[in-house]
Amino acid sequence: MDNWLKALVACACVVVISGGGYYAYSQYAETRARSLEQARLENVRDGLFRDAEAAKNDVEAVKKYCRAAQTSQTLSALADKRDLYRQIEENCRYFGYL
Repeated sequence: MDNWLKALVACACVVVISGGGYYAYSQYAETRARSLEQARLENVRDGLFRDAEAAKNDVEAVKKYCRAAQTSQTLSALADKRDLYRQIEENCRYFGYL
């Protein structure tokens, strides 16, 4: 009976340790994914400001750039340019500049 109890306690320890490890890793992975997504969005937003040649908080210049990109998409005859302008327009809409 003594050996059986030792084996049971050892198994319980393995289960608890592995469960804790799984929980810790899942929390780490979720936090990392969230921070990567936030960094990606900041990069896209900074790209809009950079493309618009606007200062860090010059929202009006970015809005003007977004409206120009929206107009260029409808006027562009080149398919590759339309895709670029469409992506710019989607980003502008996501951040609320259109």
